[in-house]
Amino acid sequence: MSDLRKSKLVLKTSDLFSNTLNTPDAVVKGFISSSNSIIVTSVTSGTLSSGMLMTGQGINSCIGTSSSTSNGIGIYNTTIPQTLSQYSNNYFSVITATSGLGVPTISLAPVFSAGNVTLTNNSNQLVLNASNAVTAIGQYIGATSMGTGVTIISGSGLNWTMSAVFVGTTTTTANVSFYNMNASIVAGTLISNTYFQPGTYVTGVSYASGASNIVNFTLSQPASVTTSTIITNTYFYTNPITINCYNLQDLTNTTQAGSCDKYRTKMTWTNINLRTVLGDIYDNYDNFNISLTNINAAAPFGVSPNNANQILQLRMTGLPFKNNSYDQNTGHNTQYCIINNITFGNSAQITNYYDNMTTFSKNQDLCNITLEYLRIDDGSSPSVASGLPYLTPAVTIPYPNCSFQFDIYGVDKKDVDNDSQNKKNGMRILQNYSSH
Repeated sequence: MSDLRKSKLVLKTSDLFSNTLNTPDAVVKGFISSSNSIIVTSVTSGTLSSGMLMTGQGINSCIGTSSSTSNGIGIYNTTIPQTLSQYSNNYFSVITATSGLGVPTISLAPVFSAGNVTLTNNSNQLVLNASNAVTAIGQYIGATSMGTGVTIISGSGLNWTMSAVFVGTTTTTANVSFYNMNASIVAGTLISNTYFQPGTYVTGVSYASGASNIVNFTLSQPASVTTSTIITNTYFYTNPITINCYNLQDLTNTTQAGSCDKYRTKMTWTNINLRTVLGDIYDNYDNFNISLTNINAAAPFGVSPNNANQILQLRMTGLPFKNNSYDQNTGHNTQYCIINNITFGNSAQITNYYDNMTTFSKNQDLCNITLEYLRIDDGSSPSVASGLPYLTPAVTIPYPNCSFQFDIYGVDKKDVDNDSQNKKNGMRILQNYSSH
C-alpha cells in the first residue's frame, strides 16, 4: 500500500493567463458603472466589439452585450471586481436638465436657499439671517447682485467671508442660493443617469450670476427630458481608467509558467520540478500515485447553452503513466489518462473527488503537464464544433479560471513487485487456458 506521506501539487490557470505579453487589439478609457458594467467614453486605439477580453485595473473578463452609441462608446456588460468601486462615483449632485433645440445644458441645483442675507458695499462679508448647518467653505453663491463664480472662503454660523467684494449699496438680498461645486468637473467629464445617453460627457463649464444658474454645463448630447426637469442621483466621473481589450479569436497566452488556448480548454504547465514538489519522497520511491482531489472554479462570465460543453472529461498528459491509459477504441495504452470528469455551472464552484488514483513512474526531474477538456459525446475539444453524433457548437467564451489540486503518494516497492507477480500469474493462467 502507499506510504501515508504525501505531497500536494496545485496547478492554476491564472498563472498561464498574462495580460502583459500581448499587444491589445483595442485600448479604451472609461468608468466603472456598476459591479457588472463599464462605461466606455473613448476608444484610444483599435476597434472595440462585444466578446473581447477586457483586462487592467483588476478586470479580467469578456465584454458582453452593449448599448453602444457609436465608435465603440457606450455601456458594456462585464464582471467588475467590487474593489473597483472607488473609480465610480467621484461626484454626486442634484441637477436641472433643460431640453429643446440648440446646445444641451444642465445646471447644478442649489444645496439650499438661505433666504435673506445682508451684503455690505465694498465688503466681502456675508451675513445670514438664520444659520444653516449646510453652509460650508468652498460653496458657490448664487445671487443676482453678485458676480460670477463667487465662493465662501471662510466663516461660520451667521458670518461668512466671500472670495470677492460686493460692489453696491448695502442691501438685503432675498432667495440667495448656495451650491456645492467640484472643480474637477471639466470638459470631458462623463455624466451618468438614466436621463442621459451612454457616453454623454461635459463639453463646457460656465459660471453665471443669478439665483438659479450658478454653474452651467454644456453636454455632448441632450438629456431625455421634455421640460426643465430636476434630476437626482446623477454621477460625474472624473477619473477615467485605461483598459486593454483583446480579440479572443487571436489570443493564445504564453507565460513563463506555461500556456493555454484562448478558451482555456487546453492548459500546459511547463518545467514542473517533481523532485522539488515531492521533496524527500522523490528519492524514496520509483513509482507514485497521483490523485485529483478537488477543482476550484471561479465564477464564469457565461456558460455555453449546450450541455455537451458543460459536462466534460479531464484528460491529463505529461507523466509516464503505468497501465492507466488503456484506449478501448485502439486496443493500446496511450500517453494520456482521463483523470476525472468536471461539470461547469452558472456560478463559482468547488468540485471534490474521492478514490481516484493514477500511477506514474519516475524517469526525469522536470515534466510538462497538460490538462485538456474533452466532450463526452465525441471526445473532441469544446473549442471546436463536433459533428457526430449530433452537431455541438464550439464555445465562444473562455471557461473560468480554475485551481486543480492533486495529492501525490509514493508507492511501496513491494506493492509494485506484487503487482508484477500478479500480472505474471495472470499470463500463466491465460497461457494454460489457451493450450486446452
